[in-house]
Amino acid sequence: MVAEPHGQVFLFSGHMIDSDDRPTPRFRPEIEPAVFQEIENILDALGATSSDIALCGGAAGGDIIFAEACIRRKLPLSILLPFDEKTFLERSVRYAGSLWVRRFQELKLNPFCTIAELSNPRRENSDTVKSPYEQNNIRLLTTALSNRQGTLHFICLWDQNESDGSGGTSHMYHLIREITSSISIINPTTLLPSKGKQ
Repeated sequence: MVAEPHGQVFLFSGHMIDSDDRPTPRFRPEIEPAVFQEIENILDALGATSSDIALCGGAAGGDIIFAEACIRRKLPLSILLPFDEKTFLERSVRYAGSLWVRRFQELKLNPFCTIAELSNPRRENSDTVKSPYEQNNIRLLTTALSNRQGTLHFICLWDQNESDGSGGTSHMYHLIREITSSISIINPTTLLPSKGKQ
């Protein structure tokens, strides 16, 4: 958690990198450089500096790419995980290969980055109990709102379809759209080679 209020807050949510067996392309590995550049362009346009703060999850794909872009400009970053780190790595990072695990570990060691686990996530045993991913989205948003003096900016890597499961990027978008008008959407499907577009 961030102890002091900062200026602008940059909150990110985005798709994970496609697994090899994903039937419909969404975030192919070959568009990663284009995604990184889009994130960089948005941070530049919004004037992100080390006096601001950023928050995201830590999954392979958009989260880690955004985190690396923040670290590159010495922007203090909090990564919030929906599980303990070991479980999270197995579910959301390791599937994409050892390189992504290494990139996560490098973020963990960086002095500009803090990683916090969701303590004792509530179990999904009724319609009123949210999944750990939804709980984590709410925690990310609550943390962002409690650590700002300036504008809250939401940056998302999103194909603008409903998420595959609970607590995805569409869930975060619906949470935040009534809170801030500063929303930047990067649609990864528009960055695909023409033969891969749906």
